Amino acid sequence: MDDAYHRLSLPSGITLLTVPMAGVASLTLLVMVRTGSRDEPEKLAGISHFLEHMVFKGTQKYPTAYEVTSAIDSIGGEFNAYTSKEFTGFYIKLAASHFQRGADLLSEILVRPRLAANDVSKEKGVIIEEINMYDDLPPKKVADVYERLIYGNTSLGRETIGNRNSVQVISRKDLLAYLRQRYTSGRLVIGVVGGIKHAGLGLSVIRDSIGQAFAGLPRGKDGWGKPAILRQAKPAVSFFEKQTGQSHFILGVRTFPRGHKDRYALGVLSVILGGSASSRLFTEIREKRGLAYYVKADVDTYFDCGDLSVSAGVDTNQIDTALRLVLEQFRNVSRKTGEGSITEEEVTRAKEFLKGRFILELEDSHDLADLFVRRFLLERKILTPSQYLSRISAVTRDDIVRVARTIFTEKNLNLAIVGPYSKTHRQRFMKLLTIEEIMNRK
Repeated sequence: MDDAYHRLSLPSGITLLTVPMAGVASLTLLVMVRTGSRDEPEKLAGISHFLEHMVFKGTQKYPTAYEVTSAIDSIGGEFNAYTSKEFTGFYIKLAASHFQRGADLLSEILVRPRLAANDVSKEKGVIIEEINMYDDLPPKKVADVYERLIYGNTSLGRETIGNRNSVQVISRKDLLAYLRQRYTSGRLVIGVVGGIKHAGLGLSVIRDSIGQAFAGLPRGKDGWGKPAILRQAKPAVSFFEKQTGQSHFILGVRTFPRGHKDRYALGVLSVILGGSASSRLFTEIREKRGLAYYVKADVDTYFDCGDLSVSAGVDTNQIDTALRLVLEQFRNVSRKTGEGSITEEEVTRAKEFLKGRFILELEDSHDLADLFVRRFLLERKILTPSQYLSRISAVTRDDIVRVARTIFTEKNLNLAIVGPYSKTHRQRFMKLLTIEEIMNRK
């Protein structure tokens, strides 16, 4: 496996990462900015996402959205952007021979966006309709309810997209101020990944082109805000009442921050629980009983905290049964020995699943760019593919059980539900989360 990469600190303070891929004629240019919804003032919730939309509406060189997209289409490029709680990403994937054009387009979007007042006004309607769409998608809505529950009244608990009121008050002045304050050189990591050698691009050419293209960015250093203060003394339940024939739930627990030593064991545990079609919960809930179409486990990590969650959509009349099955597996994976405890075969299979899926991602320049750029942006260090695979291989059964016993405690349970339920059903679900025989383990 080729772990070759170069990291350069440009005079402006921007970090540049280049990662060549053999036998590839395409290239991904990825810009990640260390700002997201958790960095926003509450009254302007959603401004990171709003700005992500607005930069594509026109720039000094390409004054309209049509001209921006036409410039990308004229070289057969693929472009997109995304906003998370801690970062915002913008990328163009294109033929490596069009590197210079791609660098020009990305810099125009991020350094010289017009942010015209009439475009701001129109985009508010677009984003509010996006909010309405998500409210009508129970699997998405339950994630918002869960995040508000587990992260409480912190910026992590707010929806990345914002809310109708906050979106309506965001102005062009707010967007310009946020752009100047948060889109600074020290917060940017730029990745150039793919057919670098195929296009005959030398490191100095890439460095000079990127440096010149992004020279107009304000200078500034990166930094994290205050860590979230999270306390929980008992199980918690939250509902979003919606008349549906199917109930969607997320049952999760708080775990570890991003750099924690047990992050890899937690990842393997997540796969064992619900990360694949042969996982415990997929087998018990979908294959054996036909209770759900989707059931999965996920891990989210931030610089100061994290969580592991299980989500599923089930028949409203079967939600108690499904929740009991999830709780039973939380108990079983926490057992050191005996019936239902994790086997060495499961550990091996889960580790090989993670490694195999990771290797598949290395074949796509965008996925590889995301791997390198995101890691350096959020942790200020590089973990090469070989190093990652070694960390996964080093996880033991004892590590996984120890992590499970740490996180799966009754007081750490958080349940979010979207369905035909209200506060009158709270006691019913609280009782379910406090059944001693379910969480009892040896």
